[in-house]
Amino acid sequence: MLDTRLIMPAGPPRRTFLYRCLRALDARLDGRLLALERPPETALPELAQKAGAGSVYVSGETNPYGHRRDERVERVMGGYGRRLRVDEIAVRD
Repeated sequence: MLDTRLIMPAGPPRRTFLYRCLRALDARLDGRLLALERPPETALPELAQKAGAGSVYVSGETNPYGHRRDERVERVMGGYGRRLRVDEIAVRD
């Protein structure tokens, strides 16, 4: 998931580096990498529904933006009958 709110302010050199790395990874995975570049609260619930996934697992965030984003995603996921499961251990370690 490429959060557009974080990608766009990164600047052209960083975005170029990121996109080149993602293209290289996709090539190594024989074109099976799925990278969605849009707001997570839009993309994750839709992806979970299309995949038939009841839950999406993510690593926890320590910053205020990450907490607010995860809360938005969780609310939207609930509307699709899906759950967002946050790994809080990643936050504490």
